[in-house]
Amino acid sequence: MQCQTKELIANTLSEMVKNQHFDSITITDLVERCNVSRQTFYYHFSDLTDVLEFIFNRKVESIILECTETADLKTSIRIMLEAGLMHQRFLHIVLESRLRGKIENTLLDAIKKGLLLGFESIPSSRPLSKEQIYLMIEFFSYGIMGVLMYRDMHELEDLDRAASGIYALIRNTISPTSK
Repeated sequence: MQCQTKELIANTLSEMVKNQHFDSITITDLVERCNVSRQTFYYHFSDLTDVLEFIFNRKVESIILECTETADLKTSIRIMLEAGLMHQRFLHIVLESRLRGKIENTLLDAIKKGLLLGFESIPSSRPLSKEQIYLMIEFFSYGIMGVLMYRDMHELEDLDRAASGIYALIRNTISPTSK
């Protein structure tokens, strides 16, 4: 029951931010919409940004799981871009909150995990040290994070083409002669 209540609160806030600005939502608004007491709210969360963080982490875990289920780097990149498109408004809301630094780190770590899972599937024309691989993953993770945070994802007309382009950049960095 406790888990269901926590999910109810999180899902309700997710719905509320689709229709109104996060800063205009109060705990009173949220608990009334959920039909739970303030005491119940505070049992699960310390404040509204705590709920935002919970929602964000849940979304990130889902994306990482989806990337884990594929061994293909291009597919992992597409999954990340698609999630960015689906959740862009929510991402911007979270980034405007006091959680920005924490959220950026969580997002960066998730992108790194997603890339690392498929990175080894790319054949290399030369041996790469662990440090070189780490630096490449770090570099491309910041690039993808920049696209997710600052680009209007709706301008990406074809996610497959965008994922293929990012994949080609990575593949050509690792193995300039591979096709």
